[in-house]
Amino acid sequence: MNMIAKCDVCDSITFIGPKKGKAENSEELYTKPTNYQIDSRSHGFRMVQTWFSGGYVLIFLISLIFLTVPLMLFRDEFIALFTKGQLPDEIMPFIIFGGIFSCVGWCMFYSGITGLINRTVYTVEFNELRIKHGPLPWRGNKRLIPSQIKKLDIKKSSVEVNGEPRWNLFAKMINDKKIMIAARLEKKSYALYLQKILNEQLGLSEGEKKSSRKYKFKK
Repeated sequence: MNMIAKCDVCDSITFIGPKKGKAENSEELYTKPTNYQIDSRSHGFRMVQTWFSGGYVLIFLISLIFLTVPLMLFRDEFIALFTKGQLPDEIMPFIIFGGIFSCVGWCMFYSGITGLINRTVYTVEFNELRIKHGPLPWRGNKRLIPSQIKKLDIKKSSVEVNGEPRWNLFAKMINDKKIMIAARLEKKSYALYLQKILNEQLGLSEGEKKSSRKYKFKK
């Protein structure tokens, strides 16, 4: 039996009906991430993710500190090493503080630079899903055949930021191998958006319907 209730205060109308099963009425909200843009000028499907965020700016600034500290502490030793090829008398402090600080600084410097200028491009054309990071080299470039993908899965990441979990999007292949598509998304609704878009582009919508998943846009 279905009923309609009306609020006397705000005149809102609410539909009241029998409760449906979870699999039959499972609506999930999705939100388009602001750093993802679909290129409408591309002949095929092309979606671009920019990496830039305040976190990468912080990493870049910290890297400059790590690179500057050894130069300040061992300025004379570095000058002697690079101009005369002479190692300092107190070699261990030079190696420990100078070497380790420099290695950490350069690693952070490269991570910060890539975060400031890199992009991830998702392309679907010629029966292939390509995921490419650049322009600076970064691990994780992929080329996948849609017919080899069973479905796209969302999993909670082990990474948390300010107590809030991050979300990963995986491609589960027909051989049950899981391949990362997008990592550490800020909200689950962002992962749901990417899942929906890529499901449509890869022709995986039928698998989505069988699971009775419905998507609702969240402003």
